[in-house]
Amino acid sequence: MAFNNKFNFVGEIFIPKAESKMKFFEESKSKDGKWNLTKMKFGMNVDKSNGQFAEIFSCSTVDSKGKISSFSKNEGDKKGSKLEIPWKDRNDQKIINMVADFKLLKVNLGEEKVFLHEYDMVQYLKEEFPKHAGKKIYIGGDFKVESGGGKTYQKFNPKFIKLANEDEKPRFQCTVDVFFNADSMTEDRFEEDKLIDVAGYVSQYIDKDTGSKFMPMNFVINASKVDVNNPDHVKRLNYLKNIFKISGDSFCHIPWEINAFRGAEEVEFTEDMLTDSQREQVELGISKIEDFKPKTKPVGGNKIEFRLSKPLIEGAFTDGAVDSGLSEEEFRAQIYTTSETKTVTQVKEETGVQLFEMDDDDEDLF
Repeated sequence: MAFNNKFNFVGEIFIPKAESKMKFFEESKSKDGKWNLTKMKFGMNVDKSNGQFAEIFSCSTVDSKGKISSFSKNEGDKKGSKLEIPWKDRNDQKIINMVADFKLLKVNLGEEKVFLHEYDMVQYLKEEFPKHAGKKIYIGGDFKVESGGGKTYQKFNPKFIKLANEDEKPRFQCTVDVFFNADSMTEDRFEEDKLIDVAGYVSQYIDKDTGSKFMPMNFVINASKVDVNNPDHVKRLNYLKNIFKISGDSFCHIPWEINAFRGAEEVEFTEDMLTDSQREQVELGISKIEDFKPKTKPVGGNKIEFRLSKPLIEGAFTDGAVDSGLSEEEFRAQIYTTSETKTVTQVKEETGVQLFEMDDDDEDLF
């Protein structure tokens, strides 16, 4: 059974400014003039250093004669089946009541709304989202990996939006089925940066002609808060590493809880950040390093990072990672490639250094 890669975000929503290159709401037509294209893009902040963007896209026929592909609810012993819903009937409540929950789009920003198509969801949110800018919002949906223009992109497509509870902790969390082989994990940066890279793959549906393919994606285990003199810390680190220590040429997989990061993290002020003149004063004993420390912490470079937190040991994975069922040759034949697709190594370089931002207690060690 295929694993559905998902995300759930809790944070403050922000709307792109009118002069921004990224547009909050756009409408256009396809080149052949047969399709209406509608797109909404907005951001969420966990804190001042970590923000993500979500996107809702809809495509509908100009003549309004198209149909929506959906799925009906189970009724007793009768399992649900495929539905083809005429465009004009998409907002009929009787029709909506027939549709399985996993095919519905839901919004509750004080009043629950249910939609069958992204077009209506976008039209509603276009008016409602600006009223809730700066509020804590929960958004859940599908996590996807796409390739285009020579780059690999991660997309967050909302399916459920609501006002978050006041006690909900801000987060950018994903659950992703990570595929890997014996060569995926590398520790080249561990000694200096306390980072362990995992060059993995994510199964992604492309289209009806192509089906699903494996998209390359880079992950990390961060050990920057591991105290090597603390046996419990070391055991937890080794536990995470051991997931990827497999033998043979086969590819295995296991779902992970992942924390997403997009932004620039605060870094500790160190002697390396001093100018030559400042360093000279420190060396001469005229000043101390603390004298030049800025009032606010400096920030590092911008990063897009996907941080492995814990493997999900449930369902088919109660004993850990399982074999993909494909030989190495079969797996590699299913890796998505185009003339513009980058290698895993290039994806690593583009996504930059991968870091965790973790709390001090053991629960958030990774």
